[in-house]
Amino acid sequence: MSYKSKRTITNIIVGIGAMIAYIIFAASTKAPQVDDLKGWAIKILIFIGVAIGVEIIVQVLFHIGYSIGIAVKEEVASGGIHVNNKDKDNENDKRVERIIKSNMIEDEMEKTVYLKSARIGYIGTGIGFLASLITLAVGQSAIMALHVQLICIMVGMLAEGITSVYLYERGV
Repeated sequence: MSYKSKRTITNIIVGIGAMIAYIIFAASTKAPQVDDLKGWAIKILIFIGVAIGVEIIVQVLFHIGYSIGIAVKEEVASGGIHVNNKDKDNENDKRVERIIKSNMIEDEMEKTVYLKSARIGYIGTGIGFLASLITLAVGQSAIMALHVQLICIMVGMLAEGITSVYLYERGV
């Protein structure tokens, strides 16, 4: 599995975790009152901020773990740590850096995958906007419309990630 697929799967897992955390919060007794639009808006903004922070932390940890994994594989492939041979250790370090840099380069395939998967995310956002307007048009509360929009955006983001993994692994 490619680096980009692993990174995207990590994003998907964090997204699912954020969705589950929000659903648990929304169903709890600590959630704002049913008719408190301002309270719900504040809580949703807090959840978005926390999710972004967690995403950043997880991505940093993912990159550290990925780099360590490559370094370990290269050490094993080259015969282990060389106690008195600094040249071989430097050569292994340079090889690890080259591998990591080659995985970080954005090529035409990645741009194509991004464009195709981003379209899915935009469709999810558009459907969420329309669904929230329909929710309001049929007489539901603004809070229900807010939740419908949030759910559609989250599902669109997950579909975008799944599409990215599929396209990375299948090829474009």
